[in-house]
Amino acid sequence: MAAASAVSCTADAWRTVREHAATAWPREACGLLIGHAMPEGWRIVRAAPAANRASDPAQAFELDPGARAAWQRRLREAGGAEAVIGHYHSHPGGAPRPSAADRARAEEEGLIWLIVAADTAGAGAAAAFFAEAAHTLRGVSFLPDAES
Repeated sequence: MAAASAVSCTADAWRTVREHAATAWPREACGLLIGHAMPEGWRIVRAAPAANRASDPAQAFELDPGARAAWQRRLREAGGAEAVIGHYHSHPGGAPRPSAADRARAEEEGLIWLIVAADTAGAGAAAAFFAEAAHTLRGVSFLPDAES
């Protein structure tokens, strides 16, 4: 994947992420981001919630690896331009910025990381990051479409 400078997101995908973060609270929600490249960065067209397999999902997330494999297979069989371009997760009671644990787990280059804050009131602010190199997450603009 080319370096992203901005990540835009459909209203439906953004709603899915927010709802998942709110319903998972106080545990971390996580899922895959499906989309495609654009001249200015990446476009998220779908968010696919996945099981959090972490031993302590209130403190960490671990995406079910089977979910990513299944989505990659489904997208390949569909033959379109969409691909798994990254993942999202929530920070219950925290800020939407990478934690030390997030940076340590950011081993695969070229993925979008979308982090959303969540608390008892639901999902809050979000921020997007691009995995430039192992353990390096660079902030990029996150531009969700307005709800219609």
